[in-house]
Amino acid sequence: MRDDVLYAIVLVLSLSAGLALPVLRPRTRRAASAALGILLLLGTCGPTGALYPLGCVLSAYGVLVLAPRGTRGRLCFCCAFGGLGLLRLLGSPSGPANAVQLVLTLRLASLGFDVDDDTLRAAHPEGNLHGDEETPPLLLLLEYSFCYHGLFTGPFYRYAQWANAMSSGAQASLAPERIVRLATGRALAVALLTLAVWCAAATGLPYRPMSIGEDWWLEWPIHRRLAYFYASSFQQRYRFYVCWSVVEAAGHLARFSSPANVRPLQCETACSPSALIAGWNVSVHYFLRDYVYRRLPIRGRSARQFITFGVSAFWHGLRPGYYLFFSGLFGMVCVEQLVRAAMGRLGSCIYFHPAVEFRSDSDSDVLDSRGSTRNDSRLLSDLHNAAAGGQAAEGKMRNGSSFSFVEEQRASQVDRLIRLGRLLGSPIVRRSGQVVSHLWTMGCLTYFGAAFNVLGFAQTQVLWRSLHFYGLWLLAVPAAFAAAVLIVVPNVSTSRTLRGKGSTSLSPIPKAHND
Repeated sequence: MRDDVLYAIVLVLSLSAGLALPVLRPRTRRAASAALGILLLLGTCGPTGALYPLGCVLSAYGVLVLAPRGTRGRLCFCCAFGGLGLLRLLGSPSGPANAVQLVLTLRLASLGFDVDDDTLRAAHPEGNLHGDEETPPLLLLLEYSFCYHGLFTGPFYRYAQWANAMSSGAQASLAPERIVRLATGRALAVALLTLAVWCAAATGLPYRPMSIGEDWWLEWPIHRRLAYFYASSFQQRYRFYVCWSVVEAAGHLARFSSPANVRPLQCETACSPSALIAGWNVSVHYFLRDYVYRRLPIRGRSARQFITFGVSAFWHGLRPGYYLFFSGLFGMVCVEQLVRAAMGRLGSCIYFHPAVEFRSDSDSDVLDSRGSTRNDSRLLSDLHNAAAGGQAAEGKMRNGSSFSFVEEQRASQVDRLIRLGRLLGSPIVRRSGQVVSHLWTMGCLTYFGAAFNVLGFAQTQVLWRSLHFYGLWLLAVPAAFAAAVLIVVPNVSTSRTLRGKGSTSLSPIPKAHND
């Protein structure tokens, strides 16, 4: 309860500072932002709690100054995350102290890579760095590290983003005051709405009785337990929506670019784990993508994803619940990719059946990477009409491309595949698939999110056992289906090409993520 009060004070002061700071000159603005951050750190953690973050900043500065070029990114990363791990080994820091160290770790870990990539010169608050100078001065590093905005709650922002918000150059391109007020009002409205949901769920559907397995909870039938569990889990997400929405409003007032750290509507309507991850804790998602996932010297996507989720778990803490949660999240992403590959394989059988050969007469109208033309419905209609009617073995489609039935296979065989493709592409089937995908995504999230909420291994096992481990079944069933499809259905498109001007090799299986 005490931590909630402290966070509320921090949020109120952040909003107040956002109103006052934009009128200050750049140098004064940087100093005032850092001074407010240090005062909040001293007020919430005490002088002793403020010394450790200061030591981490000085250590990172030493690495930036002394380490040779090309090694500062990795060394800064290890220094920042090593300091975070050491703090936890020395003891359990308080909520605010731990939050500050989390944000500070991201700021310092990113700085070394940005220096190596030479992205700080143009962003330097005083103009370009001079001569061979690559590292920002210690004073600027301290001002960036302890800037009040997001210091306790996120979002994480890079040095260049901070410098742009604090510099005089950013003042000339500020959004009109009316747009700032609208964005701030919208963020505060979201905060009030999510606050109401959070309070209602926390009051009427307490979460703790489930984690300790109280008798009344265990006596309920399984369907009632599942409904209660799903509804009660809203409070765990919405408390973050409240906090991050208020911080977003403060960021708009302080003229930070893209201060949003969460997209509540995208998270609550997500139809895949990828969409959910992209909308939740957005700045940390970008950090893990840009500074961990893309920089790992490993070629395998699954291995890089596994390591990235492991880094995220370590960053959050050492409690078993974090690792159980991110292991489950990794499993969700793997199942999503497996199902996408299976659906792509099924699509390849429809669009690339060996009985059909496509020819394009123009460079602008070829099959794309999913095996469809610019208008799937017309392609299916043309093929269906020719195949179902037993017409000539060759024909012309309305988009100018031509097709033929080859290898002496009967048109009725193609017609059945075309009918299946049209059925799977119908609006009703697609909407139904989206609903099922959404329920699967949120069902898995609430199940594995229980580990994140209760943190203890024993408490997590008690809660999962009372729910009959349904989350594991949600992973196993679609994974088994997708694996069966990939094993049984041949990949008929790997050697198919378009003949004519627009000749191209085709691969119908879409990527689940962008690297």
